[in-house]
Amino acid sequence: MNVQLLQLTRDHITVTVSTRIEDVKIRDGVQGLSVSLAGGGRGGEIGGPDLPQISFEVALPPGAALGKVHVERKYDPIVVRERAILRPVQPPAPGSCHQADPRLKDDGLIRAWPAPPPVPPDPKLYRRAYAEERPAAFAASVDHQGPNGIARFIARPLSLREDGALVLYTHLEITITLVALKDEDKARQRQVRFHSRQQALRWTELAVSRVINASDVSRFGDYVGFLSNADYLIITSNRKWDATAIAPVGDAIGDAVAEFQRLASWKRTKGLSARVVTVDDIVAGLYGTFTGACRRDLQEVLREFIKWAYREWGVAWLLLGGDADIIPVRKVAGYVGGITPGTKNPPDDGGSFWTGSALKLHTTAAIDDLIRTSDGRRLRYSTNGTGPTPRWSYTTDETYATVSSMPTQYVRVDGSASDLQAEELFILNDDNEIPTDLYYATVAGYAATGGNPLYFCDARTGALGSRCTTRDWDWQDNGLYGQYNNDGDLGGQTYTADISVGRAPISSAGDAKAFVDKVIGYENAGLFSGQWIKKLLLVSSNWGGRIGVGPALALGRQENKYLHATGADHTVIQLAAAPGGSQTKLITVAANGTEVVLPFRTDAAPTRPGWTYVRSATDVTSSVIEIWVPWQLVQIPIPTRWIAVYGAANLEPAAFVIDDAVADGSMTDQEALRHQLATTVPGWSDVDRIYEDDVDLDLPDQVAAPLTHLTQPALETRLDAGPHIVSLSGHGNWPVVLDQ
Repeated sequence: MNVQLLQLTRDHITVTVSTRIEDVKIRDGVQGLSVSLAGGGRGGEIGGPDLPQISFEVALPPGAALGKVHVERKYDPIVVRERAILRPVQPPAPGSCHQADPRLKDDGLIRAWPAPPPVPPDPKLYRRAYAEERPAAFAASVDHQGPNGIARFIARPLSLREDGALVLYTHLEITITLVALKDEDKARQRQVRFHSRQQALRWTELAVSRVINASDVSRFGDYVGFLSNADYLIITSNRKWDATAIAPVGDAIGDAVAEFQRLASWKRTKGLSARVVTVDDIVAGLYGTFTGACRRDLQEVLREFIKWAYREWGVAWLLLGGDADIIPVRKVAGYVGGITPGTKNPPDDGGSFWTGSALKLHTTAAIDDLIRTSDGRRLRYSTNGTGPTPRWSYTTDETYATVSSMPTQYVRVDGSASDLQAEELFILNDDNEIPTDLYYATVAGYAATGGNPLYFCDARTGALGSRCTTRDWDWQDNGLYGQYNNDGDLGGQTYTADISVGRAPISSAGDAKAFVDKVIGYENAGLFSGQWIKKLLLVSSNWGGRIGVGPALALGRQENKYLHATGADHTVIQLAAAPGGSQTKLITVAANGTEVVLPFRTDAAPTRPGWTYVRSATDVTSSVIEIWVPWQLVQIPIPTRWIAVYGAANLEPAAFVIDDAVADGSMTDQEALRHQLATTVPGWSDVDRIYEDDVDLDLPDQVAAPLTHLTQPALETRLDAGPHIVSLSGHGNWPVVLDQ
């Protein structure tokens, strides 16, 4: 796949997108074909056919906006597959689970947090995909950064035809008309103003790295001539801090400040203005009043100071000198899909039911907060089931009648129908709160009402004034930061890093000395000198993963167990959740470890060995949906928690295993990074890889560089060997102790 800019003038942009048939890979799956495109990503609406698409970015001339988009398909399409039924697009997978529970794997890694339930095919979306050819390209967004706008485009070389064929257009020529940026659009764009030459140069470098027309990026660093007071800012302390109390705690950790002063001195020898600022001085008001009624914790105090330093000192790079107990991290609410009222009463685990006056919610997950997805509202918890509504309480059992002061699986949410009947709720706890230092990096926001830039409210007086009534990253003012849902952001946050932020996670002056010594030694070494500088370690832990299923005497509420009733002609598997993979395999495992892959078939029966999804543990009717496609009425399976297995030899193995044959996304991301770095940073040539899903990697990629299956000992060994660059992708892991 190749994207090339043909022409850019003040009036139009012309881009070509070339795709080879070799760039398209197709695999058969339970719900239909799984199609991938080299350099591409998922495309389409959730529940509709999953057709991959390509995105690319173009730097626009200063003052230009996008007009009409015209696409010409230069050659006749190539038919990739006749009568193609594609798997439906699924919602994104959520983050990891950190609880010490049965999800802990034998190899010391953590099982994936349960994904959202699989979304079945939407007949309307499938009919529309065959009947209406989708746009071959369109403009997705424009991000204004300095003089240049950066436009993101989506190209779609693959399409479904009315006769059902999947076709590839190998050459798209996209022409975009440019128009003058309107005054009202100028008012809405991000208020990014440069306060030092280094800030402007930083933006130039970032813009160049993003677009296909690097030579058209305005070198605006050349026009910002004034110097800053601190191109490179270090914030640290010799004390640990209580973030809530905004006060130091415990004994001093030694003179870490002096160590970071050495680093600032070193940066000055390299031509940067650099300085060290302590948390103590910020809180004490040495640079202005950043505490007061506006600020509820130390994170907000530090953020207000950083916003000020960005404007007044021209900061381009920020180093946070300390672990989270010195420089606190901001935790944000990670929305990973919620629970919508269903029809079953009482509901199964992960379900809810509206009674007419209350919502019954069955969940085994720990609850710190219960959030209404539509508007981010934090529902009130009541220990005794009284008080203003909407409120939630634990109850004793599945009748949901008696309130319990202790946590249980049975949660009752009291409130009106307008508050709850059709509302999705999601559970917030330690498992989906995300720690991020991006909170300290996004200091320039969009223009707010009245033209005041959102993030530039003047809070130095410490008073809760008219310009400080909206909290950065918490517009709801409910103590939850970074809230969002499928419709967008609820906390007012932006995701563009105006400052490059790093963290030295030190806990003592000795740690600080070691860190500073390594940085100075590294920068003294010279790029790509010696073997160590070439070492690159890529690690991936699955977003999904294998599921082991063992025998049980009865299913009841058990998860990931199977039951073969005496005399029955089939076996029923009951999972914790419906599998969400595109190419789910069911494998029998014999006592000696021999594995056999069973065929999937919706008509599985005693005389037709194989497996199929069924409606429940007691109703073994195949779970399918019927959809009209151009050539006939077809049945597409709908994954459920229950599987029926047929065939005498398959009914009572030592275990079953559920596996997805598609390469896990965490691993494909790392492979895409490996290919990119081979071109952009060829000096990082000594590549080592540790992947959990290594068995599903394509053979050419398996032999391209050393490859090891991911286990905790393997990861510790590779990290202790001291690679230059480490990239981690996928779910989190238990703490790994490294040699010092």
